Amino acid sequence: MIHLESGGMFNISKRIEFLSGNQSLDIASVTKKEEGWLQNTSSVFDRGFSNQVHWIRFQIKNTSDLTHWYLALQNNRMNFVDFHVLKKTGNTELHTGDHLPIPAKAKASFPYMDFTLGHNEAAVIYIRIETDSHIGFPVHLISSEDFGSFIYAYQTYQLGFFSVIVLYIILHLFFNRFLNLKLKILLAAAVFFGYGYFYFLYGDGNRLFLSDMVSFREYIPFLSLVFFGFCFTLFIKDYLRFYEMGQYYNWFANTLACSFFLLIPLLFSSVPNSIQSSIRSFDVMIMYCFMIYGGIANLLKKRYWVFFSIFAWVIIFLFSMASTLMLLHFIEYSIIFEQGIFFSFIVEFVLVLVSTIYRYRQLEKDRIVFQEKLHTLILENKDLQKSSNVFRDENSFENESTQYDKRTSRIDRHEIAKDIIGIFEERKPYLEEDFDLGDLSRFCGLRIDQVSAIINNELNTNFRTLVNEYRIKEACRLIRETSNENLLEIAFASGFGSRTAFNRTFKNTIGISPQDFRKQQILNAIP
Repeated sequence: MIHLESGGMFNISKRIEFLSGNQSLDIASVTKKEEGWLQNTSSVFDRGFSNQVHWIRFQIKNTSDLTHWYLALQNNRMNFVDFHVLKKTGNTELHTGDHLPIPAKAKASFPYMDFTLGHNEAAVIYIRIETDSHIGFPVHLISSEDFGSFIYAYQTYQLGFFSVIVLYIILHLFFNRFLNLKLKILLAAAVFFGYGYFYFLYGDGNRLFLSDMVSFREYIPFLSLVFFGFCFTLFIKDYLRFYEMGQYYNWFANTLACSFFLLIPLLFSSVPNSIQSSIRSFDVMIMYCFMIYGGIANLLKKRYWVFFSIFAWVIIFLFSMASTLMLLHFIEYSIIFEQGIFFSFIVEFVLVLVSTIYRYRQLEKDRIVFQEKLHTLILENKDLQKSSNVFRDENSFENESTQYDKRTSRIDRHEIAKDIIGIFEERKPYLEEDFDLGDLSRFCGLRIDQVSAIINNELNTNFRTLVNEYRIKEACRLIRETSNENLLEIAFASGFGSRTAFNRTFKNTIGISPQDFRKQQILNAIP
């Protein structure tokens, strides 16, 4: 007998008995059945994935002055839940669950029941649970006042987290200068769908948006997970520069991203929910394994900013593995494992932000070095020196200098010049064949004439020369590292649109043809 002596919220999970059977057991037969009941010994009621119907019972006596109480089961993925309160003054029952429309006046998506119990009145409560999802939750008895406070805190937490997500997305979309538009959109979509997965799976998304759409409530969380996996894998692929690691890594990342869509048919199949959950967890673990591998590869290249992201990915991988083992009943149910995966996702996106900030600070220190490298390349190239040194008389020089000052009077020219070098070194936009001065000006947030003037005056070159210099530098790197790759493929990979343009620019810049340059590299490699 549970005695309620005051208000508050009580976890009564260790005080309940449970009985598992088939669907033929109804309230009339189960109240007469005395054999087969087992005592629950854990702080949660955990039956894992099960095809059986489970009954919970406990006795309660109200010795407090409060008469209005709530019984809450914090798991909103149960198909059918029936509450039965049996007392001398009259019985009460409620039928709820994820496979039933949520009442308009419902305060939460998880199953709960409010009932009245007079002073010194006793009752026997039976709860029938039927679901193909994982059964694991604490059983709470809550006074009416504390239930209101609990729901308020529960919803305030969700609203606060939603606000943080919105601010996070806005921050990256509008203020992250070191992600191109494609990466910004992929990251924003990944954060949005990742939040949607948890909001519809554990939060109040079902109640607020899909209260009457039972079939949608079944699929929306997992569709959100599919789109999260797709968007985040594509984001990480470019964020960690898998294209530098070889075409097979790039291909595997694309395949892994698309593999999430293969999970969609499972939702509409007869495959047991336990198997579906395991497959989803396995796919997520593969994704994070690949991300950890890519992060370590970047770390070995002294890109230390990725360390923060690796730390978060390792945490998520461990929690995903623990959650999968828990769902399959290999380890005991734990709220830490269930909620840990949720909080580890929060940690991940925070650390990605920290990683970006750290990366920005590194770039600030490296930009001067990058600029010096560029000037060295220009000075070593006589042809580029000739094309960049325009002979002007004294009057025309003064006029152009005056125009330059007018165009850039309100701009920190030196900082913009460093930004341009940082963009070329980090984003490598010149690898795109159609990259032009308009694209660069959008990256810098300036007019085309302003960016062109800064390149001419601060970097002592012009846009086309700058682009070709970086493309040839990339081509040289690829030739050194890939002895068997076709030169035409290298030309395309370096940003050139044709073999002719590649050969001409390469010879003008290096002094020899790409073929001769490769031969030199092979000869130099011979001991």
